[in-house]
Amino acid sequence: MELDIQIDTPEAAQVDESLLHQVVQETLRVQGVTEAVELGLLVVDDARIQALNRDYMGHDYATDVIAFGLEDAATDFATPPDGVRYLGDVVVSYPRAVAQAQEQGHAPARELACLVAHGVLHLLGHDDATPDERTAMDHWMEAIVAGVPALQPSAEPHQ
Repeated sequence: MELDIQIDTPEAAQVDESLLHQVVQETLRVQGVTEAVELGLLVVDDARIQALNRDYMGHDYATDVIAFGLEDAATDFATPPDGVRYLGDVVVSYPRAVAQAQEQGHAPARELACLVAHGVLHLLGHDDATPDERTAMDHWMEAIVAGVPALQPSAEPHQ
């Protein structure tokens, strides 16, 4: 897997890049992706994701995650010489992740992981337009988070 991670938010020091990498790897593993793939991951602030949401999705508000998939377009193009399939890009708002983590009562890292997994699932062709699709996406996100050791509660120390 080739993963280009860019963190462009004032809270960049709070974002664990290695965790993001683990989440993408686990998402691909859970989905059975074994071939070489490439994708981009961008962590931004609300102003940047709002601009992207307005310019590309037609919604003038900040959102938590946007996935720009290339799967449909890629079928019209030849496979690159290196044989690596480019899936697209995922953009996540760090401030939205923090706010949603507070609402859900868990750590921002866990929420960020859920949003990254959600975006990668979209790149892999999953949708969440219907209640059944949302339930399936939630199931996949929980399975992915459960497979990332850094997100699991640490063992209680023995006394």
